[in-house]
Amino acid sequence: MIMRDIVSPHQIYPALQALLGLPDHCVSFELRVAAEKFGVTVTCEHYVALDAPGLKQLESVLSEYELVRKPAPAVGDGAEFQVVDFDAWMRQRTERAHAEFMTRTSRLPA
Repeated sequence: MIMRDIVSPHQIYPALQALLGLPDHCVSFELRVAAEKFGVTVTCEHYVALDAPGLKQLESVLSEYELVRKPAPAVGDGAEFQVVDFDAWMRQRTERAHAEFMTRTSRLPA
């Protein structure tokens, strides 16, 4: 096949944009047709228009945030700390949950 007329992208893109429904600020697109499958996949990379709906919500997502450490509560502020052995805590929790389950599901009167 001999190509007599060379077609440049700026000549064919407006027709493809209208046909595929690509956005105005399209940077690039990929058109894919898989063998033995119906349909076409179009992947488009584009810039968001300044007046696009939802752009203000993106501003909060893309903003920079600063993580600030909160001071620990003072001992006299009603905060009580207790050292607990994890294994003992888990054993108590499991036994309590099992007892509650048996009370709920037991057919024998309590």
